[in-house]
Amino acid sequence: MRRHLLMAGAIVSLGFATAGQALAAETPETLCKGGQLVQVRVNTLKGADKAAAYDTAASNHIGWYRSKGITQNRLLVGPVLVRNADGSWSNSANERVSIHMNAPRVPADKRDAAWDAYVSAYRATSDISTEKFACVREPK
Repeated sequence: MRRHLLMAGAIVSLGFATAGQALAAETPETLCKGGQLVQVRVNTLKGADKAAAYDTAASNHIGWYRSKGITQNRLLVGPVLVRNADGSWSNSANERVSIHMNAPRVPADKRDAAWDAYVSAYRATSDISTEKFACVREPK
């Protein structure tokens, strides 16, 4: 009897381990079958004078994909809009948002000097304050 309980416990433990491994294997891409994977980042500029350099980094970012023949993704960038105390709106002087749609994962061995350059430019101009992935679809 005790041997059966130990065996049952081992099987249950193995089942939990397998379930945990299956959950760990999920990625944004595998979770978004049939939808459009979107990565949204809010970036805090390292100074108001960094906006143009951030925009250049974003241009080089999408340019890197295009230079590799990757054309199904889109990258949208712009200032975060701020509601002022008087109810009016303005562009944030220190925050930018980027929305990257259908961005393919790029293995580390496929990244090159141009990749490193635009990543370095982003890091020199901003810090990521928020990063989210979403799987979006048109409602049926």
